[in-house]
Amino acid sequence: MLTVILPYLSILLFIMGTAYRFFKWSGAPRHLPWVLYPIPSYPGQLQYMASEILTFRTLLHYNLKVWVGSYLFHIGLAFFLAWFLTFLAGWPMNILGKIGGILILGGATYLFILRLISRSMRTVSSFVEFFNLGIFILFTLTGICVVYGQRVDLVEIRDFFLGLLRFAPKTPPKETSFLILLFIAEGFLVYLPFSKMVHYISKYFSYHRVKWGH
Repeated sequence: MLTVILPYLSILLFIMGTAYRFFKWSGAPRHLPWVLYPIPSYPGQLQYMASEILTFRTLLHYNLKVWVGSYLFHIGLAFFLAWFLTFLAGWPMNILGKIGGILILGGATYLFILRLISRSMRTVSSFVEFFNLGIFILFTLTGICVVYGQRVDLVEIRDFFLGLLRFAPKTPPKETSFLILLFIAEGFLVYLPFSKMVHYISKYFSYHRVKWGH
C-alpha cells in the first residue's frame, strides 16, 4: 500500500514545498538597488540566464575545479532525465541513461572527494553539502544494482510508472534494490524544495530580482 501512496504524497509535497519557497521569496522586501551598470532588456536577461545555466560560466571563471565536477554532474542529470522520458514514452535510449549515470556518479564523487581533500573547500563545507552529494552517489549505485545486480524487469518498472501517471497504480517490482531506489527518489522529492539545491527556482530571484533589481 505504501508503494502506491508514497509516490503521490512525495510529488504533492514537492509541489507544495516549491510553491512555498517561491511565494516566500517573491514576497520578501526588495533590496536596495545600487545598479552600477546598464540592466539588459528582457531578451538579454533571458539570454544571460540561459548562458549561465547551460555553461555555469560564473563558476568556471571563479573556480575551475568545482566547475568540472558540478558541470559533469548537472549534464548527467540532463542525460538521465532525457533517458527517463524516452523510457516512459516506450522508445528508451539506454545509452542516455548509461551516460547520465556515469556522469552523475563521477561528478558527485569528484565533488565529495574535492570537499574532503581541499582545505579551502573543506572550510566552507558543512555536513549538508556531503549529505546532498551522498544522496546522488547512493541513488546511482542503487540504480546500478537494479539494472545489473538483481536485473529488475524494465518493462515492469515502466508499467509501474505509467500506472502512476494514469492514476491507476500497479504493484511495483518486489526486488529490494528497486524498492530502495524508489524510496530514495521519493524522499529526495520531499527534501529538495527545502534544501540548498532549490536553485532551480532561486536562479530567477538571484538574477531578475536581485542582480537586475526588478
